[in-house]
Amino acid sequence: MTEKPLIIQFSGGRTSAFMAKFLFEHFPEREKHVLFQNTGKEHEGTLEFILECDRRWDLRVVWLEAVVSHDQRKSSRHKVVDFESASRNGEPYEEVIKKYGLANMVYSHCTRELKIRVGESYIKNELGLKDYEIAIGIRSDEQHRINRLKAIEYKTIYPLVDIIQVNKKFIKNWWADQDFDLKVPHYLGNCDMCFKKSIKHLVSIVREQPERAEWWEAMQNKYALTGRTTLDERRIFRGHRTVQDLRDLVKEKPSLFDTPEMTEEFDCFCKSS
Repeated sequence: MTEKPLIIQFSGGRTSAFMAKFLFEHFPEREKHVLFQNTGKEHEGTLEFILECDRRWDLRVVWLEAVVSHDQRKSSRHKVVDFESASRNGEPYEEVIKKYGLANMVYSHCTRELKIRVGESYIKNELGLKDYEIAIGIRSDEQHRINRLKAIEYKTIYPLVDIIQVNKKFIKNWWADQDFDLKVPHYLGNCDMCFKKSIKHLVSIVREQPERAEWWEAMQNKYALTGRTTLDERRIFRGHRTVQDLRDLVKEKPSLFDTPEMTEEFDCFCKSS
């Protein structure tokens, strides 16, 4: 590593939490800023976990949310919030949807406008930094997610790949030794019904916590025609599915989920655990 200021992206998951603690312990003299970009669709347990990590480890986490411009030529800016004032009902996410339409596997502007641009706005306007590095919590067993050319463009580094070799088993064992943990099922972590999650996980959420689907269905109903480039309605989930399609799958026989399509996993690029 260089001595450039270090921006640590804390997604609210176990891996990015470990990464933040590791960097604070092993690079004490380096300027560090820990950022959490809230979409308003994180599980409450994720927010509580961030707060607890900050309290125990003195990470000085900066909580950010998107401020969406109505000017089509301008990207999202940022505002600083905290645990108490952070959105819980998808308000920043809906503002992005109003402007750009529903996000899905083809249109992934949610990551750009709710995460990347928000962080860039804070770094530029609050910190005044031009030369820095951004640490992302991708593990060594997730290296397929890394685009090295894009990493250079976005000033991104991967400490859990390039400094130490950390895999999923390591993270699981490390947290087993701690006296606190993230109290959120893995499939509910971060943005609760992110379209990058597998259909298997999304169906599990609809079956076990059906109230979580209501916001996504409201977005589908309100903005299906926003930002479309064809005559077809835009859909949120894999396979051009809606929330109702997920509900219909809940009613199917369990053997339906034995097919490869249903058991395929996809790592959400917004998360780190």
